[in-house]
Order: sequence, then structure tokens, then C-alpha cells
Amino acid sequence: MGFGSRIESLPRSHDIEEGLTARAFDALWYLARQWQFGEFRGDDTGSPYICSVEGTAHHVTAWRSHPGDQPGVWRPFDPSTTHLEALVEAEPVDDVRLAALRLEGGRRLRAPLDAAGRSAAADAVAAACPWDDAGLPAPRGLTAVLRRLLPDPLHLAALLSDPDPGARLDAAGVPAQDRAAVLELAAPWLEWWAPRADAVGLGAAQDPDVAGPHQPAPWNIHHLDHGFDLAAPTAPSPLLRAAAYRSGRLDWPEFDDTAEELTGDAGPGETSEVQTLAIPTPASFAGMPANRFWEMEDAVVDFGETDASVLDLGRLMLVQFATVYGNDWCVAPLRLPVASVTEVSQFLVADVFGGLEALQPCNAVDHSWRLFSQGGASDEADSSFFLAPALPGSLQGPVIEQVTYLRDEMANVAWAVENLVPDSASHAVDRLQEWFDRSATEPAPAMPLAAPRYLVSTDVPTHWFPLVAEQLSDGESIRLRLTGVARLVDGSVRPADPLGRLLADRPVASAEPDERLWLYEEDVPRTGVRVTRAAQLVRAHDGATRTWVGRSVSAGAGEASSGLRHDVLAEPEREEG
Repeated sequence: MGFGSRIESLPRSHDIEEGLTARAFDALWYLARQWQFGEFRGDDTGSPYICSVEGTAHHVTAWRSHPGDQPGVWRPFDPSTTHLEALVEAEPVDDVRLAALRLEGGRRLRAPLDAAGRSAAADAVAAACPWDDAGLPAPRGLTAVLRRLLPDPLHLAALLSDPDPGARLDAAGVPAQDRAAVLELAAPWLEWWAPRADAVGLGAAQDPDVAGPHQPAPWNIHHLDHGFDLAAPTAPSPLLRAAAYRSGRLDWPEFDDTAEELTGDAGPGETSEVQTLAIPTPASFAGMPANRFWEMEDAVVDFGETDASVLDLGRLMLVQFATVYGNDWCVAPLRLPVASVTEVSQFLVADVFGGLEALQPCNAVDHSWRLFSQGGASDEADSSFFLAPALPGSLQGPVIEQVTYLRDEMANVAWAVENLVPDSASHAVDRLQEWFDRSATEPAPAMPLAAPRYLVSTDVPTHWFPLVAEQLSDGESIRLRLTGVARLVDGSVRPADPLGRLLADRPVASAEPDERLWLYEEDVPRTGVRVTRAAQLVRAHDGATRTWVGRSVSAGAGEASSGLRHDVLAEPEREEG
């Protein structure tokens, strides 16, 4: 009876170091590896040297807001003159530019009056047009000083455009000998003010798709994201939907195909033919391994140090693609119009041996291959490509408002916390620091507690607003509704309302006129959600710049404690000594 042994390879191991190091032993081993890789076989597989591509581009001609179940009206969209991100993110009234414009508007009326020696008239006009920013923190520093000297253009425009401005000036106390000087400045001042007021959203008519004056039309207050549609009427899937765009770069991954038909007046649509005759070049990427086995790779990349466990499927697939199939791809440039859905009708490749091959879309052979295609409800093999009108980059200014939605498990309550709010000059005010300062200046109690005192609940910072859970009619879904809180201020109970714009949003098409903001419970996870408002500046492809105030959403910092407790017995203070 004899015994034998057999050597078997280990199909799975705990690391991939052995396969990536490619250790060399002798010359015969190199020859064996060349034979294993098929380098001794000469097959008639010539390299591609030229390709011809033809197709049709279906242009996006319209867009509409779609923050909820009811979409808005279609509006024309021209990528050469308008920027999609600005249309989607911009608030109807630009607070940042409005604050600067109001100061400039007041200065442009007072400066010529002071130069003419009519400062008394300028003071009377400023007193007749006081600054009114109800619900916002008062301005500080230089802005507060200027507002005492300058009239508010929002009131000044109404005064000067009155059918009888002289009577209004008389009632305001402007001396009779100075009224003519003020009326002489009225026409040029109104001519200067009107177009600039329109530019920041003051003179434009109220958008019917917007529930509030500071709420972007695509903004969905119940999910804290932007929702909108694009229409390419002649495309196979004419409706592209971005249902949950939160912020950042607005590119093609944000859009999905829908199985819905294009309804409404989105225009007739436009198409154009695209074609190219190009030389395909091998695709390359940073850290790509050499395509010949004995060639030394760049020392910057060390494949031997790549680490992946047997359960790390994503990394294993990436390493296999890079080392085995990375040199099987070629790139051929094709110039496409911006904001278009392109269908490739013909793709011919000629190789160095004279062969001519007509390529088909990958998903025509395998429907599971959908790289660079739009996701969505449609299961059809759509081989079109959407080139989104993405801007090259943007600059963000300082945050002027910030709200954090978080969960407080100790109190079993969700909260909306106003961290930062803008004052009337669009400068951020830290509400936590403001609360600390106010608490420090409050007078101490006349006499300390001599006995324990029962408290129904403890105090919560004034910038924390509860989100009360409500069950919907389906008996399963829960929403969190912003609720006002009555607080003791200066010895009297007063309702405390949010000071910022984010918590003042109203539901669109609400049956209740004063319905407050509410969110779906799943949109306030344990990590929390942070919503900010800040000014954005972009430079488009034509060199023009555009600014707006937009909203962005990011993850919060986790759970927090408000310090809220119920049924508390406050212990008496102990005397020192």
C-alpha cells in the first residue's frame, strides 16, 4: 500500500499579498509566466487605431420645481445664459445683497442733501423711513450707526412713489424750503433703485410655487432637500428627476430616469447631430499597474502593501479590475452639447489589421451594466448619456444661518436648534452665546430658596425648539412638527418664535394658513441633520459670475441633551461658612 501527496492551491486566503508581490525566482519561471499570460501566441487581434461615432443629442429645454407630490409649472431653461444650480438653490430674496443694497440706497439719498447743506431735511426723511426688521436680532457696530442716519429704502421707495409725495414729506416734518430738493432727487433715485430691487427679489412677483418669501421653490421642507425636474422632450426618457439634491455639485448622478410621461407645456424640444472621427487612446488612471509583466511600476504605488480581508468584496473587485482588466479600455473623445441627453446610433472601430467592428451598447448585451446611465424606475436598456450643466466650481461665503435637527433620547424629544441666525445686516449671531450673555445679566433672585421647590420642568435654552411627534392618518407614519414654546421673559410669559429663516418655512399648498414646519421622522436620524444658509459665488464657462444665497444639508454631530427634565425638586441653596 503506497502513499502519495498532492499539492493544491489555496483559493481563498486572509490577504492578497502573495498574489500582488509577483516574486521572481529564475529565468525559467519568467518564461513560464510569459507562456501563462499568452505572450507566445500571436492572435489576429489588432489594436484599434480609429473610431467613428454618430448620435443624436436631445437638448434640455425646460425645468420645474418638484418639492413634493405636486410639481410646479415648466420654465424655459437655456444653459448658455442661466445656471441650473442658481435656479435650484437661490432663495427668492437675497438677504446678503439686500442688506448692502439698503445701506447704499439710504446713502445715495442723504449724500446729495448733506452736500447741499440740507442735513435737516435728510434727518427728517430718515426719521420718516425708519428701519424695521421685526423678528431679527438688532444690527451691531457700524451698521447700527448708519441705520440711525440713513433712511430705509424699502420705506423710502413707497414714500417717493406716492401720488402726492409732498404731503407725505410735510407729514414727516421736512421743512418747506427743503421739500423741493428732496422731490428733485426722487425721480433719479427711483430709477436707480427699481432695477436693483428687482435683482435681489424685492420687485419680482411672488412665485406661485413658493410658500414663503425666503423659501426656494424646489426646497422640500419635509425632507430637507431640493426636488426638481428637467425636460428633454425629444429624448426616449424625456423626464429627468432630481428628487433629493441636498447641496454641492449638481451633476448627472443626482438625476434619475422616470417612467412618467411628460405632462405640461415643456416646449417642442430641440435635437442636434453629434459625430466624431477620433483615435482611441488607452485609458489610464493614477496608480495603474504596468501592462507588461516584467515592467517596473511607479514606485509611488506599492501593490504589495494593498490589504483586504476575505469579506472586503468591494476592494477585492477593485484590485482585480486594476491588475487584470485595467489595460483593456480605450478612450475616444466626443464633444457633446451641455444639458443634453445623447443617443449613440453608430459606433465603428477599425483596427490595425483592417478589421471593422460595429460596437453595441454594453447594456444591450447585459442589462445589469448601467455605468454612467441614469438610475430610476425604468428597467429598459437605455443607452443614452446625460451631460448635466454642472458648474466647474463655487466659492461659499461665511455661514449666515445654521439649524441642527437632533434627537434627545434622555428627554425623548427631537429638537430644532438655531445655532446661528442672521441679524438685519446678514451677519451671523451665535444664539448660544447670546443666551449665555442674557443669563449672566439677569438679576439674581431676591432671596435664596429656604425650602425645596417643585418644578414642572427645567428650563431649556431659548434657541431650542421641540419637534413634537404626530401620527399620520395611515396609522404607521410619524411626522415631527415644530412647536412654539412659551417662556418666562422679564417676569412675563411670552411665546418664543424662531428668529431665522429656516424654521419659518411653511408647507406648500397647506390647508392651514399658519401651519408650521414639519418633517418626516426618518429624516431626523440619530446622527442628526445640519442645515446651513450661505452666499455662493460661481464663475461660469463664459467667465460671468453669479451670486445667490442657498441652502446645504450635511450630517449632524449625533445625539445631544437639552437638559430638559420633568417633575424636578429644586433643593434649597446652602449658606456658605
